[in-house]
Amino acid sequence: MTLIKKIAALKSVLLMIKMNTRGTGSFYDDELDQFRRHQNVTFPNIDQHSTVLIKSADIVVNFASSIGLEAILQKKPVCNPVYLNGNTTIFDGSGVVFDAMDDNEVLHFFETVKRGNHARPTDEALNRFLEKYILGGETNGDVLQNYVKCFSKDVN
Repeated sequence: MTLIKKIAALKSVLLMIKMNTRGTGSFYDDELDQFRRHQNVTFPNIDQHSTVLIKSADIVVNFASSIGLEAILQKKPVCNPVYLNGNTTIFDGSGVVFDAMDDNEVLHFFETVKRGNHARPTDEALNRFLEKYILGGETNGDVLQNYVKCFSKDVN
């Protein structure tokens, strides 16, 4: 909560907070009211697709969500505040996101991206990540075709 308040205080940032679609990890009404006082904070409706929101974003701060995969595929700078989540995720130490260890590192990442000085993931790191976590360990794998094969086995 403190991090979001700090980001909301950055006047040069339009902060879009997409609530968890499963209804967990949401805000209390009084917290929402606090954020709504900031003119630079918006809450997209649940029917506004995350992929479209990511496309319009300059930076994505990902809280251990699979939607971080979409941000990576769209080649958006992704900040992974590892200190906010007690679980290890596929994003931690992956080389395709910026792992922030505290609020100050997150805010610094915003400034670095704004100046265009952030380190982008190498093609090698990106390909290794995609191969491992999206393509099922196959180089240039066809995920959809793998599902078709899997379901065809069950039907036959």
